[in-house]
Amino acid sequence: MLVNYEFENRVAPNNTVVVSAAPSGNFSVSEFGTVRVVTNVIRDTIEPDSRVLGKVVGLVNSLKDDSIYLTFDFMYETQELNGTIGIQGRLSAAGNGELEVTGGTGSFRFARGYCETTLVASTDPANIVFKNVLHLKY
Repeated sequence: MLVNYEFENRVAPNNTVVVSAAPSGNFSVSEFGTVRVVTNVIRDTIEPDSRVLGKVVGLVNSLKDDSIYLTFDFMYETQELNGTIGIQGRLSAAGNGELEVTGGTGSFRFARGYCETTLVASTDPANIVFKNVLHLKY
């Protein structure tokens, strides 16, 4: 089992997620069909100054039921953990769900399993934290 905390900042100029396409052309809303590009930092604890393990890069798509479909790579960049873990699946509107592990590279070559993602309570809506618990076989 591998646990990480994903830090997302939604406010420019330090934002880590941006809307790249919106059906209505209104880039400030998350309507059905909106696509966002993400490059979030992953850390080893919930503390914002804890050790950086790497980053999450990928795409998030808004669905009709206010849930999201995502395709991510967890990119680990430490001496002990070096490689990627591919993740995809659907998260509820509350930011929680179980995602499938689609593969891996480097330290995680041939990875299979699943990822439990939960939105950690945040007092600042501009800065959100997700807890990711990865159950892996590789």
